[in-house]
Amino acid sequence: MRFRQATVRERELDREVDRLCRPRHGDTKTLLVYGNGARGSLFGRTRRNVKGPAKQLADRVVRRKKAVFVWADEFRTSKLDVHGQRCIHPVEKRPRMLRPDRCKAAPRLPENGPEMHPAGVQGCRCRCSKDGCTSKRTKGCRCERHFRPVPQHSVCYHNSEEHGHRMWNRDVVAALNIGCRFLAGALGLRLGNWDRSVKKLDEEKQLGWAEIFSFSTCQA
Repeated sequence: MRFRQATVRERELDREVDRLCRPRHGDTKTLLVYGNGARGSLFGRTRRNVKGPAKQLADRVVRRKKAVFVWADEFRTSKLDVHGQRCIHPVEKRPRMLRPDRCKAAPRLPENGPEMHPAGVQGCRCRCSKDGCTSKRTKGCRCERHFRPVPQHSVCYHNSEEHGHRMWNRDVVAALNIGCRFLAGALGLRLGNWDRSVKKLDEEKQLGWAEIFSFSTCQA
């Protein structure tokens, strides 16, 4: 059974590599710009992050020589949007994301009712995770009194009329920034706040990619 699952996984991986590296019409080779966050296989180790085949895809592409593969720097590519401004994340309001965590402890005792375990049960998730609080969880891992709204990091948006209050998927913005940052660096253009020499975000260097690529006489 495990051998069969491993075979199916390898086939799916090869199929995805072929799709990812398929040249466009009229091209002979694909340039694959890959964010170096996957280089150390850290994606699956971050909190609440699903472990995926990011590093395996990169290794398979290089080993099979399916594309011209380049590791690209991801500095601030998730923190800034395509206009060079800090990404703003809306507050999470989806009910399914705010449901209390399901308790997986031992069955509830009848004398304590069907809703909560008694305090001190190992693995119990019935009560608020705030130190000293024994109230029932109502949102996430907290009770109504201790719950604080959390930002929704899967999306970001522009809080200005100039850019039309457009909302983006966070991963799409990061992918666009990684590609543009690599091309701008290869052309010798200044990177604004995406430059590693800029330790703190500078309003004077708050440049979008449209502005950066429109400069015809920029130097590194």
